[in-house]
Amino acid sequence: MSLTGNYNYRSSASNKSGYTNYNVTVGYGVGVTAGVMVEDSSNKKHLYVGTGLVIKSGTSGSITHSSSKVTTGYSTAVQAQAGYAFQLSHNFGADIEKFGTDDSWSTESGYGWPRGVSLTGYWIF
Repeated sequence: MSLTGNYNYRSSASNKSGYTNYNVTVGYGVGVTAGVMVEDSSNKKHLYVGTGLVIKSGTSGSITHSSSKVTTGYSTAVQAQAGYAFQLSHNFGADIEKFGTDDSWSTESGYGWPRGVSLTGYWIF
């Protein structure tokens, strides 16, 4: 798989307002997650790190895309993957007034392996 070859997340984003998420998670019941979100429109990079519950123990990785904008601050997410990866996130961000609004939820989809499920909390810088 090549991000600039056969499957290009950035060219498939129609509004150029989304981001691509490159993630690695390591854990045995309890895990650590880290990665970088790269904005489609500006190529700006946002590092993130967090912890959570990992159903499939070991090391996993994913590359997913969202049409939402990156919001810095605290987020929680549930992710499932088995080749195809899907994530549902809730961003608390720096703006507490945003909590519970439609803008505070986002989804990502793409590729991830090995199969597993995780529930994480992480800080986006």
